Amino acid sequence: MTGQAATLARGAHAMTVRHFWLIPAMSTHLIYGPCKARYDERCLAVYEDAGFVGQDADQAAATVLIFVIGAAQGEAAESAWRAGLRRAGADEEQQLRETIAHSPRRQSAPVEPAGSPS
Repeated sequence: MTGQAATLARGAHAMTVRHFWLIPAMSTHLIYGPCKARYDERCLAVYEDAGFVGQDADQAAATVLIFVIGAAQGEAAESAWRAGLRRAGADEEQQLRETIAHSPRRQSAPVEPAGSPS
């Protein structure tokens, strides 16, 4: 079961990063079709084989999927950002360096270690 559940989770993570538009779409649209139906059925079968019954199997599958989507969110946001830069013809790496250089954290005064003389 562990291997099958992990394989499903890794696949969901890769799909979420590849189709980064899914994260915002999930909050406003029902995302369902033949592929999602197959995925859901496979997940339920894996968790039922592991001993989950009825709603518990559904809740276990949903919990793992939501965790995976949350874990993929940062990577998906970066993918979307990079895609926008490519469409604009911008240099991704240069833009990243400029963004980091102008981040508020980089511009703030250095923090002195606790107990150091002022």
